[in-house]
Amino acid sequence: MNKIIESHFILGQDSKLTNLIIEAFGSNWDEKDLGQNGHIVFLDIEPIQTIISSISSSSEPKLEKPSFSDYLKKIDYSNFDNLLLLVSTYSWGDYEEILKKVNNTFGFENKHLDMVLKETNGLLIYSYQLENLFIMATGSDMEQAVTFRKDINKKKAITFEESKKMKLFGTTLHAIMEDRMPLIGTRYGRYSETYKLYQYLNL
Repeated sequence: MNKIIESHFILGQDSKLTNLIIEAFGSNWDEKDLGQNGHIVFLDIEPIQTIISSISSSSEPKLEKPSFSDYLKKIDYSNFDNLLLLVSTYSWGDYEEILKKVNNTFGFENKHLDMVLKETNGLLIYSYQLENLFIMATGSDMEQAVTFRKDINKKKAITFEESKKMKLFGTTLHAIMEDRMPLIGTRYGRYSETYKLYQYLNL
């Protein structure tokens, strides 16, 4: 675990870390991000493997306490789902918000919903989870589900209103999002990065 390096830095001030961010972002990299706050977690092995990379335009970087390695020591990282949740949500405080929700009692209990959201301990975290719940509630296709998820992440008021009419598991999709979605919007699961870390830690 001593090969797991984490750093918060200003993009452009450290050439090695900046280049790792640029490589990780690929075609999404924009030189206008130079001078912004960078955050990276990588495996300091040969070849170097980036696990988390993010950029923030906030005035000051949001330093994590505990660190990524601290959280890693507290989970069963032989469980891929646990590791995926940490890697996918750690950046900029998301994982801390999830832990707060996990430690609280849900507004309503529903064994069917808990089964659907089992891999995230009953929480609605990933984009595909919201899309699947929408399809289950409406019978719509995946294209419509993706549009719905994007509108929710954009905080479109009309979409939230429409979700109040979508019935699922004896409640509404709106109520499910209110009770089980701890973050503002959903996240993509970082499967490739998690697999790199999983191999390092377990194989």
